[in-house]
Amino acid sequence: MKALERHLVVHVFLYIAVVVAVAVAVAVFVFVVVLVVFLALISLIVVAIVIAVISIAVAGTVADVPSMMVSFARQRVTMTTITKRAEQDGTAVERLARGRTVGFAFQYIKYALFRFNHSR
Repeated sequence: MKALERHLVVHVFLYIAVVVAVAVAVAVFVFVVVLVVFLALISLIVVAIVIAVISIAVAGTVADVPSMMVSFARQRVTMTTITKRAEQDGTAVERLARGRTVGFAFQYIKYALFRFNHSR
């Protein structure tokens, strides 16, 4: 009888250990997912701040950022084309219409830096 009791006690402790291990694993997974989402949001905020700073330096206003982003999406123009347009008339930024995709932010930053470097 004692062997059976010991056997049951061992199984109960093993069961508790497995439940605790699974709970810890789930908690760690949830923590990592929340951390990744939090870091992604912070990086988006940083990108938005960088775009705002560059657009203020280049165009004098933050309002040009969305219009710049859509232009890349809608017209699929190259940097050279945009630069030529900007040189031909100063309203190239206004012509590039209203986008909100973060993926085009880096192209905008490249364009803004190029314009800033060539505006001196």
